[in-house]
Amino acid sequence: MPRGLIWDADNYSCGYDPLFTILFDIWRSNPTRWHEIFSSRTATLKNLSDGFLQVTNQLTSLESLRDKLRVSLNQNAPFNFPYGHRGISIENLALALVGRTVSCATAKKKCFRCMHTDQVEKQCFNEFHSLKYEQNIDGMHLKDRLWRDLSGRTHTLCPQCRVNEMQWSPQLQRVPDLLIVGIQSPGSYLPIDPKLRFDIDGHTHIFLLRGIIYLGGFHFTSRIIGTSGRIWYNDGIATGRACIDEQYLDNHPPDFLHSCGVRIADTLVYTRG
Repeated sequence: MPRGLIWDADNYSCGYDPLFTILFDIWRSNPTRWHEIFSSRTATLKNLSDGFLQVTNQLTSLESLRDKLRVSLNQNAPFNFPYGHRGISIENLALALVGRTVSCATAKKKCFRCMHTDQVEKQCFNEFHSLKYEQNIDGMHLKDRLWRDLSGRTHTLCPQCRVNEMQWSPQLQRVPDLLIVGIQSPGSYLPIDPKLRFDIDGHTHIFLLRGIIYLGGFHFTSRIIGTSGRIWYNDGIATGRACIDEQYLDNHPPDFLHSCGVRIADTLVYTRG
């Protein structure tokens, strides 16, 4: 069973608790593998992994680990990670943990009329990606939204044919171990896929949904999903460290994961299977 964190009512912690709960459940599924992965990203994520080991050995608690990491986060970026009754952005926390050092996809400018391609690349996809806000996209699946974000107009005329506007042409170059996606799209419905499939170099890679963070009423909650598809619900205020069993993915309709009570899905966490 996953283990949640007790909410800090003095220094609101609900922006940290769901992501740390999900990451701890991922980490303890294979501590050796995930410690190596977490330690290769940022110093903050390495410290989190080191702390998970201490929690496992009963040398500290998840709440004490959270509070310790909050000190360093606040010192480095006090506006993004304040104390008191102020909230934080999951996006800022995810970026502080995974950083932008691991480039998973790049894009080049390409003319689809004469096929001229600019050789200058831009990094466009990391282990954290926040979907661009768009209207009228109800029902578009996450993989299509990701690819749509990476593609698009360049507002640059092709220098060869001088007729077409060039488009961004993305290419997946590296398969991430961890994928965190911010899906904030007010007023639209995004189907949440329990599995994502990406093809690279002739191989298909499967990503499993391991957690969802929900936002509503100035409060974050989470669902944690095991590799078997079993779902657990946690709310640091209402359930504390306990996680509520919600059975398996197959027991629920497709739109079950989109919302949780009055809260809407805000962030998805996937791992490579």
